[in-house]
Amino acid sequence: SLFARWHYLTNCHRERREKGELNSLAKELAIFATMDSYCDPAFKVPLQDMDKVITGSETFFGTELLRECFTGDDPNFWAERTFRPDLLKPLSRPPPHILMFAGWYDIFIETQLCDYEILRKQNQNVSLTIGPWHHFDMDCLRQGLTEGIWWFERYLKGNKDSPAPAKLPHVKMNVMGADKWTNPATFPPPASEMSRKTLFLCDGGKLRMEPIARPKKSHIGYVFDPKNPTPSNGGRDFHPSGAGQVTNNLLELRDDTLVFTSRALSTAETIVGVVEVRLYVEASHSCFDVFARLCVVSIFGRSLNISDGFVRVVCQEAAEEGDPGSWGLHNGAVPRQAGCVKSLSQKEMEENGERCGSDGDTERGSASNGVAEEKGKEPLQDTVAASEEVVQEENLVTGLPTVANRSNMWETLPLSEDSREDNMVFKGIVTVRLSPTAYRIGSGESLRLLVSSGAHPLFLRNTGDPDPWNDSLDNMKKVRVRVYHDADHPSLLSMPLWTIPTKPKKE
Repeated sequence: SLFARWHYLTNCHRERREKGELNSLAKELAIFATMDSYCDPAFKVPLQDMDKVITGSETFFGTELLRECFTGDDPNFWAERTFRPDLLKPLSRPPPHILMFAGWYDIFIETQLCDYEILRKQNQNVSLTIGPWHHFDMDCLRQGLTEGIWWFERYLKGNKDSPAPAKLPHVKMNVMGADKWTNPATFPPPASEMSRKTLFLCDGGKLRMEPIARPKKSHIGYVFDPKNPTPSNGGRDFHPSGAGQVTNNLLELRDDTLVFTSRALSTAETIVGVVEVRLYVEASHSCFDVFARLCVVSIFGRSLNISDGFVRVVCQEAAEEGDPGSWGLHNGAVPRQAGCVKSLSQKEMEENGERCGSDGDTERGSASNGVAEEKGKEPLQDTVAASEEVVQEENLVTGLPTVANRSNMWETLPLSEDSREDNMVFKGIVTVRLSPTAYRIGSGESLRLLVSSGAHPLFLRNTGDPDPWNDSLDNMKKVRVRVYHDADHPSLLSMPLWTIPTKPKKE
């Protein structure tokens, strides 16, 4: 959706400039009013034809640029087009004051936080404001313009009477749910103020503090049909009225969407940072998607989205019986991002193989303390330990992997004979990192996790072809997906919780 709508908007402005037309609010509103009539048909055609549907021809942005994003045929294409703030030369004079605005539901929130961290390393005069906004939110525009003018008055004109404070906080963020502005020292806040809460997926669509202890294989599944893809609903969409926090109850009624809900909280909790979802998955195709969304459910049953994430799994060959597994990097779902994967040494692969049970399931998946103790092993201290084996260096501000390692990942596991008889070709652990957030879950409210294989058109629907650029949509394949949730396959939701520090009382 980002490409199609951005391409439509930029093309409209280009045509107006070529005609010598002046900008006006009425013309801007007219462009947005007709955007869906041009872009919605483009979501139903092959990727190569989207440019022609939107503009009527082939353009650099709509054809050549998009082709390079998905194919990467020309290794030199991005050499002169990639912004590398980490390569900025140190300034010989005092660095300028920089004010950044971001929104929790903005499609660019992750990359903006990465840029902020890099700039902060070179320039202490950087202030970041994160609000409960999406990309086209008018409240963001009003607050950004107001504080921006104050900022210019003080730091460009030197007007000490400007409402902008002489020393702004490094981070000012809105904690959604409570609608409270706070000023943590960093984002996420310091480790001394943070803790981790893990909820396990269980039978009956429940989220619980402890996983199922019995070894019986338990799973729930669905069928994703690219001819009727799971629709996107709010969130980080690039749309003036279809983004942000919305009600998800109708989406949860679909047969291709799994729903897991926790008990009502007895005390309020504040989630700040990156939520991680780790799923044990089987699929009937080697190319499929996993979309995960975290919601809050009010005492009246209304389900509102907090954060979400997406992974496209492209596994060239399914793991054979006894195969220790391999690591993969998602691609093809959205324009490529820089990424790298740690190569496992032969010794590490052999160790992984030794941890495989006789039925093809691995013991490393037992993330609960109880299960680990029963097997005589030390309990896992961190629910994301497996991910840390691959992504060792993380962005200290966002909790995301660094720019060089920013990728969601999966690990293939051996297929059992029962799964092969059911025509499953992929089995593995899929880790989905949701977008950064700050949200207070109130007492009496519940957490809800949605799992599906699509969010169209926010993310390009998966037709089963690992090469979306050359996909003609003539042979779209349905995919059956199973999500396991038992003692040997503890699918889980891991959340960073923030304890807001209290100021000492004055005597």
